Amino acid sequence: MDYCKIAEEALKSYPVKSKSIEFASQNLTTVYKVIGENENDKYCLRLHISRDNKKDDKNSVNSELTWLAAITADTDITVPVPYKNLHDEYVTEIDDINCSLTKWLDGENKLDEETSKLLIEVMAKLHKYASTWIIPSGFKRPSFDVNNITKVFKPLDNLKTDLVSNDSIKILKEASQKAISIINSIEKSQATWGLIHNDLQPQNLLFHDGKICPIDFGACGFGFFLTDIATTFHYIPVWYREFFFNEYAKYMPLTDNYINLTEALYITGHVIGLEFPLGLTEDTLEWLPNYINNVANKEAIHFLNYNPIIAEATGNVTVVAALLCSCRKKLFLHFHPFPVFLFHVSFSDDISNTLKYLSLPFSDSLQGVLLKLFLFQQSIPCSVDTKVLIFYKNYQGYQDQKSHTFSIPNH
Repeated sequence: MDYCKIAEEALKSYPVKSKSIEFASQNLTTVYKVIGENENDKYCLRLHISRDNKKDDKNSVNSELTWLAAITADTDITVPVPYKNLHDEYVTEIDDINCSLTKWLDGENKLDEETSKLLIEVMAKLHKYASTWIIPSGFKRPSFDVNNITKVFKPLDNLKTDLVSNDSIKILKEASQKAISIINSIEKSQATWGLIHNDLQPQNLLFHDGKICPIDFGACGFGFFLTDIATTFHYIPVWYREFFFNEYAKYMPLTDNYINLTEALYITGHVIGLEFPLGLTEDTLEWLPNYINNVANKEAIHFLNYNPIIAEATGNVTVVAALLCSCRKKLFLHFHPFPVFLFHVSFSDDISNTLKYLSLPFSDSLQGVLLKLFLFQQSIPCSVDTKVLIFYKNYQGYQDQKSHTFSIPNH
């Protein structure tokens, strides 16, 4: 099927004049970037068919665009503005494929401390608006319930690889069942449940002109508002999560049991996220077995054993520091600095001999002082020249090589 021709045909149904149309991406939808006669006029043309040929029905697509139009009309949140076609409809059907046109938003995919603060406000405003928005007649978006979790169990069991242990799959399923019990115990109310984005990850967040703009609402539906927070927690440092909750609560109230629910949604988010890659067969999924094993053995097992995974997460982002001390011993520290600064330390000439633990109150401004104190208590000599290299590690390996260095103060 020639998607480009379908895109060109669909574009004729909209009151826009285009100079070019080019393929942009394909995942859950097939996306084309359209440049108008005025180069400042940019549009996003989506064919609602996924990489594995799943199609979105017309009512579902129309409901997503209706939601975007309402957000644009009633809030100050910048989202892709939908355009109606010449028949005054949001959805255009070409060769049994539903197509839609929205404004193309420029920006940088970025989720750091600066943009996270902006995201908190935008997320809370979205949830607050959703909690009061009157759902129009005929509105159709999926409702995220336990079936979204349990339907992944079968493809997990059928995974044809020796690289994923049966124990990992068992742990994931048992953790999911525990999470389901927590989720089912939470009352769905106007304050806890409503329309959510459901995929607020860095790829769907654009930073431009001092604003954060959520895009790609293709996964939006009805769910617990905390689902969006749990999703974002997969991508932000663990020590930032308490601040995230506190800032969010300034705009949108949190329930008494918000930590338990967020942890349950955090774990099930991993499982639900496996549905799409488990349905693919490309060689590009070489990372999947390692991902499954790591989620099971580094997070799900802690969740099963009632260890906190939000407060002291061994999570998707782990800060790892390597120190070269003046005594020339190698020292590896795994930081879990929320709510305390917790060092998991192993040091010796062969980096395998000793494991020690120390828990201290955490403060960004005191990182160097605390390290100095710890090294002193362990009788490990260091000087002002001792450097700490910090970089981020996720389940696919050491992805972020933007390390930074600071000296341990010598006092």
